[in-house]
Amino acid sequence: MAPQMIELLALGNTSQIFQCATEQAGFSQHSSYEAFARVFILNGELQKALDLLFQSLPQSDGYLPARQIAFLEQFSKDPPRQYKGLHGPELEVLRSRLPGEDHSRASGENLLPGSSFLTLEHSLITGSREPPGKDLLISDLARTLHLALMSYTDEPSRIPDIESLSATITNEGGRLARALYLLGAHREAAQTLIDHRQKELAIRLLWMTGHEKKAGDLAREIINGGEERAALSARLTIAELLDRAGKLSEAREIFAPVLKAQTQSEVIRRKSIALGRRLYGREKILELMPELTSESPYQRRLAMNSLLPYHPSLSAQVFEEFREKSPHLAASQILLLTEEHLSQDRDQLLVSYQTTLLEKSKGTLKTTDPIYQLALFLRSPIALEIIETHSWKNLDTQELERIIIDDEWTMELRQRALTIALQIHPSDPLLRALDYQWNQKGSPELIASLTLGDTQEAQRIDSQVKINRALSLTVELCDPNTYSGIQCLHLAARKAFDRGELQETVRFFESAVIGELVYGTQPTTGYQSLTQGMVRYLKARAALAQTPSSRSHWQTTLESWMALEN
Repeated sequence: MAPQMIELLALGNTSQIFQCATEQAGFSQHSSYEAFARVFILNGELQKALDLLFQSLPQSDGYLPARQIAFLEQFSKDPPRQYKGLHGPELEVLRSRLPGEDHSRASGENLLPGSSFLTLEHSLITGSREPPGKDLLISDLARTLHLALMSYTDEPSRIPDIESLSATITNEGGRLARALYLLGAHREAAQTLIDHRQKELAIRLLWMTGHEKKAGDLAREIINGGEERAALSARLTIAELLDRAGKLSEAREIFAPVLKAQTQSEVIRRKSIALGRRLYGREKILELMPELTSESPYQRRLAMNSLLPYHPSLSAQVFEEFREKSPHLAASQILLLTEEHLSQDRDQLLVSYQTTLLEKSKGTLKTTDPIYQLALFLRSPIALEIIETHSWKNLDTQELERIIIDDEWTMELRQRALTIALQIHPSDPLLRALDYQWNQKGSPELIASLTLGDTQEAQRIDSQVKINRALSLTVELCDPNTYSGIQCLHLAARKAFDRGELQETVRFFESAVIGELVYGTQPTTGYQSLTQGMVRYLKARAALAQTPSSRSHWQTTLESWMALEN
């Protein structure tokens, strides 16, 4: 049974529906327990929600339920219950990480001897400066990364063992490059990328770290190397960097051969069009778009993806209307008419399409239907009716959320969309956060507890909740073996820095980057974001330094990273 169905069915008599559901095949999936737990939370029955999570704990392959139990117990008025079952030690370790607890009370290595990464995760997030114990069964890669990075951040006088690090990571160029980058060995990081055939990223990294000439030389080497796709990609990379640096004429000179190239790669062609529009404007870039003059409507629609800032089905429909009315006009002229038409006042457009929208709204439309996209673009009440039908049919609030968070819709329509969305997905934390913000319904405690410590949900509601208790608790329990966990730690580090909480800034940032490098979670944080995080981190380390020599080291390091940030 899908979680959305569980929510809608169980709101009336949760316990009875739960009893019936457990008799169905396949109910043991943890997502089912989560859905029922959220319904119990909505009903104000936290202990029953905890009962369900405890039931799912022995059935879980991992210890996600243990994270959720430790999280939800913070909202319960009752003391944590005694539990000696499967994953009990992990639960104790996670409980000890929460506010007001003594982190040393449940040492990961004492409770979980021979365990995998939970012990290392525990030491990172609690701010322990101790290196991994010899008995901890973690990989040589994890141990070397941890020791190298800790030595860099703990003892300014020590030079990170880059040779040992490089010897350990022999086949993962991206991870080694990121580790070297964080240790300040930027040229070594770029060379690692080159050695592992990631030359485009190496070009960007060299440029970003102040080695523009070396980046340019590498780009020219690839361009003259004979492999067409690699050469085109290198041209686009260096042209984009030149454009960002304000060197428009140089960027155009590098880019110009792209206009005559006939590449089979759709990815490269799309990049070419996007960059070319910035460098030349749209008229010149039409040379790259033979589809616009094609006899195939499908091919003409493909061209709209890159040429107009509207949904391609909507752009294509209007383009085809003008093409039919004025077949004598050139494709570029029809494109201009299309853009002028769609950029006019939306109220005027709505009047001209009102009859068509009313007729079409009576049936079931797909999201790719041009009329559907037109209604959405015009932000008309009819669009909300269409989206309501679509959302109920699929038990999906994603399209409604587009209306709710878009302040170009009227507040009346956004409120209506929120009401409908809450009927479909009553336990959604973001919807509850907006309902609390707009209508003062619910409470911050309810919003936070409904996340069950989910890192993605904690981030979703962050912009809507002034005091995000969900984030402050989730970040203590999150798993740095996941992309969303790492991003949650980065967000918490940024917010801690903004509040002036320097120790927390250091703890969360180190947990994020070391966790990311140890586990190799992909996709990773972009280098630019990593640099900004590093600047905040170094500012905190400089302010926390206890001795003049240490303070001088951190200040000098900070200045070099600030140059990269700019």
